[in-house]
Amino acid sequence: MWSKRFLYPIAIIILLPACTPTAPATPTQTPTPLPTNTAVPPTASPTITETPTPTYTITPDRPATKAATTSTAIAKMTETAQPMADTIQKLYDEGYLASTDGTYFQLADFDESWAQIRYYQWWLTDYAPQEFVISADAQWWSASDNANWYLSGCGFVFRVIDSSNHFLVYLAPAGRIVVHRVVKDQRYIMGVSNNIPFTLKGDSAQIMMIVQGVKMTFFVNGQEVFHASDNLLQSQAFKSGLLGYTLVSGTNKGYGTRCKMTNVKLWYIQ
Repeated sequence: MWSKRFLYPIAIIILLPACTPTAPATPTQTPTPLPTNTAVPPTASPTITETPTPTYTITPDRPATKAATTSTAIAKMTETAQPMADTIQKLYDEGYLASTDGTYFQLADFDESWAQIRYYQWWLTDYAPQEFVISADAQWWSASDNANWYLSGCGFVFRVIDSSNHFLVYLAPAGRIVVHRVVKDQRYIMGVSNNIPFTLKGDSAQIMMIVQGVKMTFFVNGQEVFHASDNLLQSQAFKSGLLGYTLVSGTNKGYGTRCKMTNVKLWYIQ
């Protein structure tokens, strides 16, 4: 049980007007095929820049005339953001994050299905974080008992420039993480983790991903199951890009594969 309380970012977060959940936008116009089993070309060893000890800025008090109208909103945001703040503090204490500075957003729930085996769709949000933590409670269903459990699942796309340039990560029901990189329409498998140290029970899991510097780290049910480094994350071409939900279909039957993600929390790392 995490008992530490992380208060400073809450004072900053709760006064921002951009924390209203936004619904996912229209999916990509054309479904995208999964990459073939092509390894990522070798790159130079990643360089990680150490981040100084975090500093905190206290948000000035609002004028007394606005205090009454904001108190309810502040209380609501504090209740919603505190679990994520606790998570950020824990990740920082364990060395996953270089700083605890950041801004919290509650994202809209996601619930979509897709029936085209070995293809994926995405639904973009309005957010384009460069470095971030995102977590969600994920569930999945399949219209077929014989679906491709290894090449289907639920996850995220990030640093999305267009359909020819983006990163993709998803959790397959077979119990593995798959990470893809698409650059100038060239598709590569960055990594596959088949070493999840537990068996996924049922059709749900809590998933979380950190993208900071050149590093990506993925967690399932609170345990780290995959990490990788890629210098392209700090390249000029991929310094920015949209964040979205993704669904990888494992069958052509009926509704195909369905993904639902709730309690979606996004933390912009500052």
